[in-house]
Amino acid sequence: MLRTPRHAAISVLGAFTLALFLHASPAHGAPSEREKQEAADLMDAGDELLAAGRAEDALDRYRRADRIMEVPTTRIAVAHALAKIGRLIEARDAAVETQRMPPRP
Repeated sequence: MLRTPRHAAISVLGAFTLALFLHASPAHGAPSEREKQEAADLMDAGDELLAAGRAEDALDRYRRADRIMEVPTTRIAVAHALAKIGRLIEARDAAVETQRMPPRP
């Protein structure tokens, strides 16, 4: 097969994309104890904000906790806050995502 400069560029781009994907993949392992505590604090803050009627601020805290933990409980909190502010389709999507989450070992 004759390789042209375009084929070479596509190969390099493909290799770069693969490397970037692998580097950014969530296979970084379980959160550290410090990260778990940070997520718990964020969830507590979100609960307080939600109870005070500040669902937008609660959503921010829940999303930050969810980025750390990526577990159903944090994702459901995100869904609940989204529902509170009327973003029902996003809330449904977040809730459905919990079913697709792989179990943690």
